[in-house]
Amino acid sequence: MSHDASAWGTAVEDYTRRLAGALGVADFVYQPLLEHKGSAQREISDGVLACGDEGLILQVKARDPQAASLDSPVRAEAWIKKVAVEGLAQANGTRRRFGLGPVELESLRAFRRTFAGVGDWPAVVIIVHPQVPELMLPQEPNTMWITLDDWLGLHDRLRSTAAVIGYVSRALDSGLYLPLGREIDRYDVLAAADEAAIGGPNSVPQLPLQSLEGDDETFSLLITEMIEQVWKPDGFFPWTDADQYRCIVEDLDRIPPAYRADLGRKMFDTYSKMRTAAARRSFLYLDKSQNGLFLFVYENSDRWSEPEGFLAQVAAVAMTRFAQAQEAGIAPRFALGAGVLVDKVRGVSYSFCHVETAELLDPEIRRLIEEDFGVFDGSTIVAASTP
Repeated sequence: MSHDASAWGTAVEDYTRRLAGALGVADFVYQPLLEHKGSAQREISDGVLACGDEGLILQVKARDPQAASLDSPVRAEAWIKKVAVEGLAQANGTRRRFGLGPVELESLRAFRRTFAGVGDWPAVVIIVHPQVPELMLPQEPNTMWITLDDWLGLHDRLRSTAAVIGYVSRALDSGLYLPLGREIDRYDVLAAADEAAIGGPNSVPQLPLQSLEGDDETFSLLITEMIEQVWKPDGFFPWTDADQYRCIVEDLDRIPPAYRADLGRKMFDTYSKMRTAAARRSFLYLDKSQNGLFLFVYENSDRWSEPEGFLAQVAAVAMTRFAQAQEAGIAPRFALGAGVLVDKVRGVSYSFCHVETAELLDPEIRRLIEEDFGVFDGSTIVAASTP
């Protein structure tokens, strides 16, 4: 039975990570690492979620189904209390290991990243038992205890690894505490507070009030599809530096979940207009939550014999928009250019660039771009003034 219990626990840990990867970003979900020190070995976490400098440490405690079927309510509660303490100790062990020096982890899609200086990341201890009594676990400032249903519920609402990481930190800071298995109730309180907040559309984190359905879900998935296209599904890795890939995906995944459906709808409408008119279309999205500009350019492949030339144009427009935003007083942190090239035979291909400065932008190229694409004045795109 012990062997079966161990296999069950391993399977649940794997499911927990793959759920996060499927409903978030697979390359932001990292596998545990087994380190050897002499004759001893230790496992670093049951998984890690990371986006930029923020992340979560995962610990999963799963009761073997055969044993759980024999548990009385009292025994189930005792087991949950016991593994909650064990999970916290394991999470603290991972934090200590992260504090000792760099650790290289591999994502679900074999993307490797070295972590250092992240020993203060929050931990999520996922407790899996068919019986969940009305139980308040200790209130730890940097640890959340939730059920597997809670974990699924958060990912179903947010569909973003960055958003799940941000939610955990926000929930822990909220001062709201509910019994185990009621995480979605805490989520609902925070989402309702966002909905009631007064201010601009990006003035608060804006948690979605409910899971997306119908057209909203379909349009939101266009953002997910674009994230997948940064590293081509065929496995081809076009980047000379892995950080080039990672920062683009991070920027896309940080787009607030509450706005993804509207942005996806805008992407689809722009694509449709380009196909109908057989002419280039573009638009700019200002994401105040991360102080970033997202430029989308849709073009027919008939105009470009080489995709590299199209990407060069997208990069020039992105740098131009970055400079225009600075001059309008916005001071963006970055501009991300997404070029969508449509071929009648080969379908749609994507190109991406990430801009953090416009210092290398040639004045003559900027002039030509402004004549062709207009000028961003801080709120809208206007025609370039002529001498």
